[in-house]
Amino acid sequence: MLRSTDLFFVVLGFVVYTLIDIQSKQRDILKKIQNQPENTQENVKNAPVAWVRGKKSSTDYLKHIKTVFKRVGYDVVEGEAEPQKWDVFWSHEYPFTTYKDVIQKVQPTQLVNHIPGSSYYTFKVFLATAGLSKGIPKSFALPQQSHDFKEYAKKNPKVQWVQKSNAHREIRILKTDQVELSRADSFVQEYVSNPLLIDGKKFDLGIYTVVTSLSPLRVYIYENEILLRFCPKEYHPFDANDLDKYVVADDYTPIWEMPSFNNTYNTQTLSFKNSLAVYLESQGKSINTIMDQIRSTIREVFERLNQKMTSNLHSFENSEVFFELSRFDFLIDEDLNVYLMEANMSPNLSSQHFKPNALLYEQLLINMFSLLGISNTYKLAKEVKSDISLRQIEVPDRSLFINLPSCNQKCKDCPETVEMCQLCANCMPNSLKLHLENAYYEHLNRREMKRVAPSVEDAFSKLTKFDRLQQIWFKNKCLEDKIYC
Repeated sequence: MLRSTDLFFVVLGFVVYTLIDIQSKQRDILKKIQNQPENTQENVKNAPVAWVRGKKSSTDYLKHIKTVFKRVGYDVVEGEAEPQKWDVFWSHEYPFTTYKDVIQKVQPTQLVNHIPGSSYYTFKVFLATAGLSKGIPKSFALPQQSHDFKEYAKKNPKVQWVQKSNAHREIRILKTDQVELSRADSFVQEYVSNPLLIDGKKFDLGIYTVVTSLSPLRVYIYENEILLRFCPKEYHPFDANDLDKYVVADDYTPIWEMPSFNNTYNTQTLSFKNSLAVYLESQGKSINTIMDQIRSTIREVFERLNQKMTSNLHSFENSEVFFELSRFDFLIDEDLNVYLMEANMSPNLSSQHFKPNALLYEQLLINMFSLLGISNTYKLAKEVKSDISLRQIEVPDRSLFINLPSCNQKCKDCPETVEMCQLCANCMPNSLKLHLENAYYEHLNRREMKRVAPSVEDAFSKLTKFDRLQQIWFKNKCLEDKIYC
């Protein structure tokens, strides 16, 4: 039997041995760290690659994109030629013509920052004449709708107009008899003559929008922040010949120069969005009135045009690799009605002219990269997609499947006539499961992005099978937890 002194020395010896072992392991770890610094050639070789391309890629407009890619661990490669290896292809220009061969052979683990058919909403003519139920000023495509325009103008003689085209940025107010009806590829749009003014100035409001999937449709907005741009001159006394009074151009007035935002934005360091919310509240108005309309309008744009855009997907074997960042610009009138003016492909993310905007752009990119799995809290999206066991940790089946009564009744034998059965674990096809896994994965990593499509409330009329099933899935997840709503 051990005496107390013997027991003491036994315990002491064990403790000393343990400490020596721990120190030895720590030294081994330290050696590994010292021998493999972060910037070794081996680590650079194994780092994911972002191929960033633009006609003037050395200029500032791609600076923040390259910076954020590097911050999340990517090796950034520039230039016209396709690199030997790449994980994300970021092209400032629409790539489906110039790089058609590259995109045709894209792999499921790669990502491309444009979606086929995005011109249906980024071309001004297509967007203005998309037939939205509300949210876009009355518009007519010319010369095709010249007769309809003249009929409408006769009934509304006091209406003023602006004529626009995709190639021509200048906007000027016109009377009906000044409109060039024969000008090809243009459209005429009713001028909103009662804009909401702040400190006497007209402004627009930019919402950053990300499409992560066309079929089934999933669209998000950067909910946490907006871009506010003010005209250089006060709106009144109004002069249609002075564009600085009513056109927001590149040389706009930034929020930090506006007196009404000096306290909220400059002193209290609130965001663009929260500064606007405080201002509206002081006027007895609510920013929620604006944001609800914005979400609804963006959702309807993609629902209306989805069928046209998805018609371009059939030629691509891996349609899940495409995403697109856009900025939707809205005008607000004095009654807080919201009007969509345009959607910008490859929106300006340069802070060269307005340095404080750098934070907004990099926050946006970090949130979008997380949503897409370009960077996230666990592992790169590439590894999650290619490793089934890892994907089960990130997107477990027991979190994916929903509780449908029909799964216990009608769907035991997976009848083909009951479409909803495909949402049951025993009946779900792999193609649908992949779509829902992506939706779940985006939900986990969305950070400050908010889903606007699909809605859990209203279904758009031309739903595909996967859209219908995805919406049922989101509705049921919403019943489980309102953060899915």
